[in-house]
Amino acid sequence: MAYQILDEPRPGKRANLVVDPSGILLASMVIPLLWQPPLHGRFWLPFLWLLANSWFMGSPTFRRELRTSITSLILLALIPFLSSALMSATPTQENIDTVVPYIRVLMFGFFFLTVLRCHHAGGTVCGFHLSEARS
Repeated sequence: MAYQILDEPRPGKRANLVVDPSGILLASMVIPLLWQPPLHGRFWLPFLWLLANSWFMGSPTFRRELRTSITSLILLALIPFLSSALMSATPTQENIDTVVPYIRVLMFGFFFLTVLRCHHAGGTVCGFHLSEARS
């Protein structure tokens, strides 16, 4: 009888394509400074990359990570709509100029928080065991 960890990833044929999730987070911060991906890709491409990473690694929590990513993207897309609805209540230019930088900070804060943490499930982050990352 062999010892088996239930949430241990089962690497597939494409395990050589797996990237360290910290590299994905760093790329999601640096690449938009150099190049603006089309269709607001700077927001959804890191999620897609993390999901592909999880799939390549054979993560047993892939479906949970997919649900979390979709939910995070929907919430991220709602922030501008909710903030514009709040600003339309008092539509003076001074209020808009004051509020927009804070909304931008809120969006990027939520984005980086979800990219960093949304795939933390069952002791793995996109197929990487947390114990391996610490050692």
